[in-house]
Amino acid sequence: MERLECQKCGGQLDITQGRSIAVCEFCGEKMLVSTDAFNRTNLYNRANMHRRSCDFDIALHLYENILAGDESEADAYWGGLLCKYGIEYVLDQQSGQRIPTCHRVMYTSILDHPYYKKAIELAKDGKEILIQDANEIARVQKDILSVSQKENPFDVFICYKESIDGTNERTQDSVLAQDIYKELTRDGYNVFFARKTLAEMLGSEYEAKIFAALNSAPVMLVIGTQKEYVTAPWVKNEWMRYLEQIQQGKKKTIIPLYQEMSPYEFPSELSSFQALDMSKIGAMQELTDSIMRILGKKDSTNAQSLVDNLVLRGEQELSHSNWETAHEYFRKAVDESATCAAGWWGLLRSETENFLIKFRDPFLTDDQKMYFDYCMEYSSEEQKQNYIQKFSEFKSNVYQCNHDVFNGKLNHFLEQEKSEKLSGDTFESIYSKERSKECSQLAARVISFCDDETGEQERNKLKSFIRYRTGVGRIKRKYVDLEGDEPSVKDKRQVSHKYNAICAKYDRPKYVSFAFMILEAIVIFYLYNHFFDVSFQKGVDGMFPDLDIGNRMFVCLGFIALLFFFNISAALYHPGAFNEGLFGKRSLIACVGISFIIVGILVIAYAIVVGLIAGILDLSGALKTNGEYWRYFMWWIIIPFMVFFGFKIWHVVRNSIRKPRIHSYRKQLDTINNQLINQANQELENLKAENQAAIDYFFDTTDIVEAIGRYQ
Repeated sequence: MERLECQKCGGQLDITQGRSIAVCEFCGEKMLVSTDAFNRTNLYNRANMHRRSCDFDIALHLYENILAGDESEADAYWGGLLCKYGIEYVLDQQSGQRIPTCHRVMYTSILDHPYYKKAIELAKDGKEILIQDANEIARVQKDILSVSQKENPFDVFICYKESIDGTNERTQDSVLAQDIYKELTRDGYNVFFARKTLAEMLGSEYEAKIFAALNSAPVMLVIGTQKEYVTAPWVKNEWMRYLEQIQQGKKKTIIPLYQEMSPYEFPSELSSFQALDMSKIGAMQELTDSIMRILGKKDSTNAQSLVDNLVLRGEQELSHSNWETAHEYFRKAVDESATCAAGWWGLLRSETENFLIKFRDPFLTDDQKMYFDYCMEYSSEEQKQNYIQKFSEFKSNVYQCNHDVFNGKLNHFLEQEKSEKLSGDTFESIYSKERSKECSQLAARVISFCDDETGEQERNKLKSFIRYRTGVGRIKRKYVDLEGDEPSVKDKRQVSHKYNAICAKYDRPKYVSFAFMILEAIVIFYLYNHFFDVSFQKGVDGMFPDLDIGNRMFVCLGFIALLFFFNISAALYHPGAFNEGLFGKRSLIACVGISFIIVGILVIAYAIVVGLIAGILDLSGALKTNGEYWRYFMWWIIIPFMVFFGFKIWHVVRNSIRKPRIHSYRKQLDTINNQLINQANQELENLKAENQAAIDYFFDTTDIVEAIGRYQ
């Protein structure tokens, strides 16, 4: 099933049956569509696709085919109007809306064009949308015309394809065009060559310059080394616009130039013009003679006098440190003559404040590099030597200034680290990745501004320092942070983990163990009283008559949950409780399970002890004389203290069992540490031997070896 596409972005249109306004599902723009557009979707989509690809002539032909079948299609008139003015909708990153860009400016306002009037006449409920878009395009058109009128007239327009599609690689057409450009500019002609003429302009400013050149240049050179290059959208857009002016009666000439292709491969529209084979010997002279016959010999005396005067005014302003005014004069000079080396040199001087020596990072901007390149390209050999000498002196002095600044920052950084190291509190930060990266970046900036000849020794020293600093950080992370994968490092990582875990249990604060013992003793006491000792329930009923057996069972369940919670807390308190999974020897489930087993054993022991004490008291007759008093005394005082001391004995026994394991792990750690210290010492010695020149920059690294011996 065919779908109708958006004219601005190519998205699918959401069309309401019976209405002539559609909304794009992708960009949300509203636009006019034909009420029976479903029958012409394929033709419309093809036309819109070519227009969005800037193949305006093909798209215009398709829109005209639609109009040939039905002259009441307002959408076709509008699409044809967009093609005639070369309108491309470009996404504005700030507003998120698509704004019109004009690639085929005409002197006739878009609001006066017959296609616009016809589209407004035939449009129904979409008329406001068309008027709004047309007004915006008219504004863009007016701005371009205003800028183009200020441009100096061109003599020759070179039409060519600059780069191969999908790459930044230049075409053979571009190289040939530049040779022609150089030849014609030497003869005094003002030539439009996009690579040079548009080099310093923003993309939004291109059309004004192109429009001015197309309208002012009496001669267009269409260069082709491949048929596909001549028919590329932007190339075709230029020579078709120029051809339209010829068809309107303007006195202009097109000269097709070809190389490594047949002249019959040029499009039929250019077949009526005499083509010139640029691969022939003497073709360049023949071309310049042809242009001279058309334009006449260029009287460059007045033009050169104007350029010289502009350069002189720029020099005068430079002498008074009026940098911006001088820049304007030099800019006008190179606009008058693109081959004016003194103008390009003046632009470089004005932007660098007449080669003022100061900190400059970067040394030159992209524009300043371009000025120097043009200056070298167009200057004579004598001028070139003079410019190179002055520029070299400027570069050397600025490099020395930049070098001193960055070297000062590096030395300050290292001195700060040395003072921090002496304090003994910044071991981790000094060898961190971030600090090493910052230090290496400063050293790299110092290297970049070292003098090419005399700074070779310092450059090698700093490079060695970067390698040494980076290597020390790597050794620290490997042996101190235990980030390596070597067997010895892995062994220490495992043993130190076990050592830390058992030490945390052994060295647990006494109040933590005391709290756990008291809480577990109380829980066991109530569990026994409310669940196991049925004979004692009568005594409890006497004390709490409103507490029935069912409620007591819920109380028992609550205390069981409380016991579970405190055992979880105990497990979480131990480091590494989750490191061995759910069912490891030191996992959470194992900790809780062992605690419940111990509680069960204590409950049984508790029952036995209670039975024995009750038997002794019964035998002594104490209960017969004052049974209730001794009973409560036994349950509330004697038994809790017995349980408490039982837990205390258990705690002491448990730590006595752990102590041999701690000594065993410490012994293993000592053995592994000795091995790692030897390895680290060897690596540090090798690193020092390879980068001996950097040792003066850095401080002693024995603290890394000392840190290896610290238990993790």
